[in-house]
Amino acid sequence: MPYEIAVDQELELIEIHVMGETNPLEALEARNRAALISAERGYRKVVVYGSRLEKIQGFSPAMIFNFASSFRQKPFPLGTKFAIIPARVSGSVNTLARIAREHGTRMHIFEDGGLAIDWLSGSLATAELEVI
Repeated sequence: MPYEIAVDQELELIEIHVMGETNPLEALEARNRAALISAERGYRKVVVYGSRLEKIQGFSPAMIFNFASSFRQKPFPLGTKFAIIPARVSGSVNTLARIAREHGTRMHIFEDGGLAIDWLSGSLATAELEVI
């Protein structure tokens, strides 16, 4: 499986670990599984670790737009925050986060897991974030 989902009960957050080669359908599946956990437990913090991601098959501008804009369907509870920690920050990752934010999703990219957790927990304000 190209992803794993874990729950940190202490921090009340959901972790999605993406690895190897994946495709848009698997990304949607991972997001939907995390959304179910979020709804069941009431968790509104999600961190996506992509440090072990090698490739997304079928990766295209249309796929980026469709996936990012699908967040407007609100599969997660209102107010959910998403911290993305990619293997490397690229134009595609920035575009995905920007489109998701434009559709009302609280999503930011981080190079550092500690800062991501600080932002998710509320000890780092959105206004303090540097746009990557």
